[in-house]
This record gives sequence, structure tokens and C-alpha cells, in this order.
Amino acid sequence: MLLKLTLTATEVPVIFRNRIAEIIKSAAETGYESLGMGLTDKSFKFFTFNLAFSRDRFKKEPIVFDNSFEVFDTVFHIPENKFITLYISSPYEKFLQAVQHGFEKKKDIDFSRGGQILVGGKKLTYMLENSKLLNKPFTIEGSCVTLHTHSPVLLESLNSKKPIIPPVEDGYCELEVSEKEYSDRLAEISSMRIFGMTGKYPQEPIVFKSVRLRKTVIKHTLDKFREKTGKSLMMLTGITGTFELAGHPDDLSLLVESGIGIRTTQGFGMAGPSKP
Repeated sequence: MLLKLTLTATEVPVIFRNRIAEIIKSAAETGYESLGMGLTDKSFKFFTFNLAFSRDRFKKEPIVFDNSFEVFDTVFHIPENKFITLYISSPYEKFLQAVQHGFEKKKDIDFSRGGQILVGGKKLTYMLENSKLLNKPFTIEGSCVTLHTHSPVLLESLNSKKPIIPPVEDGYCELEVSEKEYSDRLAEISSMRIFGMTGKYPQEPIVFKSVRLRKTVIKHTLDKFREKTGKSLMMLTGITGTFELAGHPDDLSLLVESGIGIRTTQGFGMAGPSKP
């Protein structure tokens, strides 16, 4: 299922994913409590999201975390009378209902976490304009589906925990592995995700095939990362574009709804049907 939240905003920093993830989880907790529904750890582990907004206007500005970590990086300025849209996908309807209720109850979304995150020297507040819960935006009926990324897909090797990508149109890079190796690793991750959601392993093997992909590097941050390393940012490498996934339709639906690859609850791995 898919939850669509339309928000009013003036700026969005390029490093937004970690804070949006926190806001989603906080809204879910508020919603669960308000609706009298029990919290389930499972629903908090299996969702993904994408923040869609205009990237036409931007400039470099200071971004401060925890009143101590400062970077000078891109801040997108949202045109007047334009909105940003937060899409949240999950196979758990009650989780999305709780998130929706939590957002509707708060209305004003404190992006700056009480002043701990400053963008251009000021606090950011987003306002909820509209929310809509969409039941099954599309249905997977066959054993193969062509998907296009809405947020980058990330994957790491099993042993080194370093990022890996399949062959891409950009040309070779040191993180590239063969398509088979990438497919096998994605199948391992996908099997664990499906088992975590259903208690069963995939009904058919999950197979990945490139169609048209590009390498992408994403600036990201986490509280624990900053505390451990003393650095403000981490650089993550993933893929965007079009690819195919083969497997049982039920398994493919679960993967698309919960996110593909790793770090899905941090805003990675969201994909939808590729347009012809």
C-alpha cells in the first residue's frame, strides 16, 4: 500500500532522508497510540519512502546537525505555490494508517528537531496540506516485473560490507560486480526480508536483470555515525533507473511495497512500474 502526504515547505536540504525517517516513525508511534493499536516491531522494519520535490532552484548553504556538526551543501528552494510530496510504501496497512493519523494530528512537521537541525541558519517547519492512502497503486500478476527507481537502490557485499553495483551505463567503477553476482546478493537480502515479513522464504528464486541503470552517490547522515566517527556525512553509492525483477508475484509485491535492497527505512529502494 502507499500513503501520499502533500506538504508545504520552503526549503529541503540535500541531506534529508534520516530526518524524514525519524518523522515517519514518530508519526507512526503517535498514530498507533491515538488509534489504540498495538505497536509492532515488524511494521517499523519493512517500509520505504521517497520525498518528491522540485530541484530546479538550489544554492549552497550551511546545514548544522546537533548544534555542532556543520556542512556547507546544497539546499533546494521550493517555488511559491508548489508542494513537496512524501510517498511512504509498506505492506502493512495499519502502519500506514498510524503514520497518516500521526501526521494529521500534528499538522506542523518540525524538520529541525527542536532547533537541532538548522538550514541556512534557521529552523524548518513543514505543514501537512493533504493525505491520501492508496490501496495497491499497481498489481503484480506475472513472474516478472519491470521497475523504475523512485529512490536509489543500495546493496552491500556479504563479506566486506562495501557497496556494490551492477554494470551501469556510466561505465566501469571499482564497486562494480557482475550482474549475476549482484542478482545473487540481492536475492539473499530479499529472501531475508521476505522471511522477516512472512516467516517463509521466497516461493521462487528472486532474479535481478539490468535494463537501464546509472550509478548515483548519495550524501547521508545518521546520529550514530556522527557520534562514532566525528564526521558529518557518509557517502553511499547505489543505482537509479530501470531494472527487472523475476520471482513469484506475491514475493515481488512484498519487495516492492517494503523496499528493495538495504537501508529501505532510511529512504532507499523505493520503485514502481516502469512507464513504456
